[in-house]
Amino acid sequence: LPSAAPNPLGTTNYRFQSMLYFIRPCQNPAAGSSATECDGDDDDIPTLVRMTLNPDLSFTAQEVVAGVENMQLLYGVDLNADFVADRYDTAATVDAASNWANVVAVRVSLLVRNPERDMTVTDTGTYYLQDTTWVPPAAARNFRRAQYDFVVQIRNQSRS
Repeated sequence: LPSAAPNPLGTTNYRFQSMLYFIRPCQNPAAGSSATECDGDDDDIPTLVRMTLNPDLSFTAQEVVAGVENMQLLYGVDLNADFVADRYDTAATVDAASNWANVVAVRVSLLVRNPERDMTVTDTGTYYLQDTTWVPPAAARNFRRAQYDFVVQIRNQSRS
């Protein structure tokens, strides 16, 4: 038998971590620059990056996925306390209504492109990413792309 009795509440506490996600216009930032700057000789591959807040209040940048061109989020708001999203709103709408405590899900759209140009492809399609549309600019139409849409349920600790 274990020497310590199990937690009678059956709960586990995890350390809080604050992370910021954004799309950087290149995979490898300029040497000695901030995580968002690219130099003129860079690779031109858009990249999803995560900035993690450290205990000393500095940030650490980590590349998550190279080739992410566009990311759109909508937040699922529970209006009747049944823990099911009744509607999906932009961050600005949720913020204006002071409704963050009722967010129970996030709907995510990612548009990912191949890092290599393919001259046999001319992508003139329209991509529907949540509440916006996106068409590849003329200079970036020679890439193969894929769109991924998914919903993430979240446990909102601020709910009463």
